[in-house]
Amino acid sequence: MTNVNDKLEQIVNDAMTRQLRGDSKPQSALYESIEHYTQMTGKRFRMTKDQKARNVSREEAFQEFLRNA
Repeated sequence: MTNVNDKLEQIVNDAMTRQLRGDSKPQSALYESIEHYTQMTGKRFRMTKDQKARNVSREEAFQEFLRNA
């Protein structure tokens, strides 16, 4: 249980630090890959209909998602 509490404390501390500095985005990418996103959120990454219509690769769509997050 301590590991969950430590992770939660880290998330809160990072958010508070960003808020105090005025940063809206973290310094490093939140997710390293699609697999990491799935592992951290429990959700699978889904491409938008627009991305599919533009024939964007899954990796390119994920990079767009990270830029717009």
